[in-house]
Amino acid sequence: MAIGLIRSVNSTEDSEEILEIDGYSLSISNLIKITHLSSPTKASDRVQVQMTKSEETLENINSSLEFMLARTGKSTYGVTTGFGAAATTRTDRVKELQVSIVEHLLAGATGFEIDESNQQIVPSPDLNIQSITQPIGPMVMSESIVRGAILIRLNSLSR
Repeated sequence: MAIGLIRSVNSTEDSEEILEIDGYSLSISNLIKITHLSSPTKASDRVQVQMTKSEETLENINSSLEFMLARTGKSTYGVTTGFGAAATTRTDRVKELQVSIVEHLLAGATGFEIDESNQQIVPSPDLNIQSITQPIGPMVMSESIVRGAILIRLNSLSR
């Protein structure tokens, strides 16, 4: 995968930097650059993600997909089972389980409202937040931590 940063963290000028996410070459400095970008104020500032052209990476992703497809109908930890102590529970209602897992992860998250115009979760206006890259409250992770977790997971899955 390649991630294009529209604005480099160490630069005041608009410049594009491409970081290849191949499962092996993500550095700590690149992780910090991506995760600590402030929220985009216009569409051109957004992080862009595209698939890599690396045959080796694409083959690895496809073999992982084939492995999971071969397991269709079989128990897979965290996909068709619960987690931890609930790992022994099984279900054939996979979509409902996945929704339930996401809802469980949101338990205790406060300080958000639904913006009816675009149906997105946004910080409550009474929180007076300057930047969403900072934690909204003690029960909510900062955007930079979430970006980092997603990027690390993306990097791991592309191996």
